[in-house]
Amino acid sequence: MVWSISHAEPLYLKEERLVVYRDDQHVIECYAWRTRKRLWSYSVGASNVWIEGAIERGGRFYWVSYDIGTRTDVLCLSMADGKLLAERAFDGSRAFMPACDGPLVFFGCDHWMHALDARTLQRKWACYDAGNVSPMRVGGWVVTQGYGHWVTAVSVAQQRATWRHSALRGSAHNLTKGRGGSLLVVEALEDPPVLAGIDVATGKIAWRNWLSVSRYGNEHTTAGCGRFVYATGINARAYKQKKELGGFYCLEGATGRLRWRYERHQLQ
Repeated sequence: MVWSISHAEPLYLKEERLVVYRDDQHVIECYAWRTRKRLWSYSVGASNVWIEGAIERGGRFYWVSYDIGTRTDVLCLSMADGKLLAERAFDGSRAFMPACDGPLVFFGCDHWMHALDARTLQRKWACYDAGNVSPMRVGGWVVTQGYGHWVTAVSVAQQRATWRHSALRGSAHNLTKGRGGSLLVVEALEDPPVLAGIDVATGKIAWRNWLSVSRYGNEHTTAGCGRFVYATGINARAYKQKKELGGFYCLEGATGRLRWRYERHQLQ
């Protein structure tokens, strides 16, 4: 180990910058990680504040926090010196990590998906029951999970949902390349419980695979990487035959076909 920061939760790491939340001091700190030099610090305040992820875009650091059961805040700090640039408060019990496409910041709170001005954080528009977890800006759409177990695509131009599928919130939710230059979002469908590639533009299911990634502990172990999808999970076909097979799998992104696998009995 080269060095460590006590009581620190990592929020952001890119190039030379590391940003963490110190839960013992209730501050957000930015470091030059190679030298461990602290560049700036921002006080969060109350000890009951939860930090729900952060992103950076164009030298602006966005993060979401909430006081349990009371309110949610979206804040923007300068990545250069940690100064507060904008802040917006919402009524709501809980919010999740935001996304930014340049002019807009997207984030979910309770049943709402909000689109905020990236500079002022003033609300431009919002969509009810359009998902509140893990927004991704893909072409002309924002693809989200939630409020319940759904995946939804919202048209930015129309400011409304254009398609929706029943999918497990917190599982999968990755991008991969489809046929003819299309983009697919990979989701864990509920019924039947399979992994699927969904065309972002149309909402049509391009492929289904027998791999189940919905068991506890496998929620965040799926990744899209260009033409391939990597996942840990359970062989659902074998499970129906009373065989408990699981492992690590590589699928072709465009077709969902198995490329290779490392599979063992009772490996989850």
